[in-house]
Amino acid sequence: MLIAVVVVLVLLGLGTYAYKAYKTTKQVQAPTQTAEAMPSPTTVPDQSNTVTPGNNTDTQLDTDNANVQKSLNDLNSDLNGVDAGLNDQPDTLQ
Repeated sequence: MLIAVVVVLVLLGLGTYAYKAYKTTKQVQAPTQTAEAMPSPTTVPDQSNTVTPGNNTDTQLDTDNANVQKSLNDLNSDLNGVDAGLNDQPDTLQ
């Protein structure tokens, strides 16, 4: 019985030692960045869809408005289809 207690205590001691050794090797300090170390952006945003004096005529605005309305109508149609699918009731089998 005494040997079993000694073996258990030795195993607990070795386990504690191994856990502490493992835990200290996993502690890595996260690198910190300051505002000066941040890289400056190198890409310029795409400005092809911005309003310029050449593309803000009434016909262009009407075309843009029609495209937006078509997109909204398509979205509304899709949402109605999803809503109908979610509210679908099974047929009663009688």
